Amino acid sequence: MANNLYRAIGKKIDVKTKKLTPANTTQQLKDIQLIVDVFDNSVARQAVKDYADQFKLPCLHAGLSADYGEVI
Repeated sequence: MANNLYRAIGKKIDVKTKKLTPANTTQQLKDIQLIVDVFDNSVARQAVKDYADQFKLPCLHAGLSADYGEVI
């Protein structure tokens, strides 16, 4: 995803590839200004949503299943 965005808009994206859980959300997402969530599990997605709501951060949720996609 980061490579695709770089090719599309020419901006380097800071990517984290660590497991996100409700217990480590604050540590993993500190200093974040925008969240782009493409998780495939409801636990991580809910943790991101709760964090974004708590700190009033913009958050883009995207999902894809077979021939159906959704962005919130």
